[in-house]
This record gives sequence, C-alpha cells and structure tokens, in this order.
Amino acid sequence: MPGKSGPFRCPGCKKATWGDLKHCPHCGQSLVIECSSCGAAWRYLYDYKFCPSCGTKVEMGKAVGKGA
Repeated sequence: MPGKSGPFRCPGCKKATWGDLKHCPHCGQSLVIECSSCGAAWRYLYDYKFCPSCGTKVEMGKAVGKGA
C-alpha cells in the first residue's frame, strides 16, 4: 500500500485527523477498515471501494475497534 499520511476527516466525528493514526484522537473511532471476507486491514483514508487483497466490496461502516 502506498504511504499516505496527510490530513483527512474522521468517519465518526468528522474532525481533521491524519493517516498514520489507528484511532481518532478526538473521539476514539477506529481508522482501520477490515475486510469481512479475507480479514485484510487498511486505514480508512484510502477510501477503497473493494478490498485490495480479495476484491470483496467494502462496507465503510465496518471499521474495527472502538466506535465501530
């Protein structure tokens, strides 16, 4: 995966955060998406529509961890 660490909006609280974090520092929302089919994980900021490992359609509401 390409190294991305620029600012983006948290999917939970919509406050600005950055790509190298695993959880939002404002609300604790997980910034990691996990594929329900193969278990691959990536950061929310990549905005993938399909899993880059197996091609399964991504459900953006399925971030793992607190707040998901």
